[in-house]
Amino acid sequence: MKKIHFYTILFWFLSSQLFAQTTQFPNLIGNNKVTAIAYWELGDSRNYHVTITEESFKNDKKKPFKTSSLEYDVYLSVVEMEDSSYVLELVYENFVFPDQGKNKEINEIENSFKELSEGLKIRYKTNELGEFDSIINLTELASQLDQQLTLLEETMVSKIEEGNDKNSFEVFMKHYRSIILDPKNIEVLYAEEILKIHGYYGILMELSKPIDFVLEYPVFNSYLLNGKGTLTLNAINKDADQFVFSTNEQPDRAEMQSYLRTFFELLSAGLPESKLNFSEFNYSMKSKSKFTLELSSGWLIKVTRTSTSTTKLTKNNSTKTISKTVI
Repeated sequence: MKKIHFYTILFWFLSSQLFAQTTQFPNLIGNNKVTAIAYWELGDSRNYHVTITEESFKNDKKKPFKTSSLEYDVYLSVVEMEDSSYVLELVYENFVFPDQGKNKEINEIENSFKELSEGLKIRYKTNELGEFDSIINLTELASQLDQQLTLLEETMVSKIEEGNDKNSFEVFMKHYRSIILDPKNIEVLYAEEILKIHGYYGILMELSKPIDFVLEYPVFNSYLLNGKGTLTLNAINKDADQFVFSTNEQPDRAEMQSYLRTFFELLSAGLPESKLNFSEFNYSMKSKSKFTLELSSGWLIKVTRTSTSTTKLTKNNSTKTISKTVI
């Protein structure tokens, strides 16, 4: 049984797979249909450069009050292969924070993050189609994350004077560790990037005919939130060995709000005499993505993803965040 699902497609290819495998482009089914299926070989690899930019706006202001960006490289390779599954390894390298400013504390945290994350390896399993199944080196990742949290705590504590604030922060970090280092939560945390690459395999698409599908968002503490989305095949280019499709996704707003309220209350439970009030809390999120894949192999060539979220704590305190990821 799969532990993680980004979304479960209700539409499955039923035929033509054997015919497709005999052609130059096994993912091409006729002139206007394609499947997203992995035709990988042991030792296959790809390099990607990832850019993440984020802007946050207060109370519908047009000028962002906060901007940030992060760049890094990922090296993806097939390290094991069986008839019904693949094992892939994702290696992170060359982290850069282009927007580092004059805040020495933030710079110190970011530089420590780079040092600890350089060379990070995630090994995970997919089914024979290339659809993500599970992370298989959770113990190693837990140790790495524990080191990052320790460094963060040491950096922050050194900036806080002795007293109630310092004690409260230490209590909160202890509580936060107990949540974030749970194996189920570690998988959710690290699977996010994997699912940007593998969340769409196993789909039969037809040009200009949108597909409605059901979303399942895995989140902390074994919650699985529902949502909805559409997928549209935009173009097939045999000369370039490519096909392009786009998606629009949106989690169920009521379910997401309920989950986040519960999660924030769980976090705030680690703060002595917490006075946080979530009675007016409101949250919404939507995403759109554009994918380009190889017709011949199913390997990802490029993905651009834009997510917009709005968080309202009180009537006069709202934040809109626009995040863009390019792989």
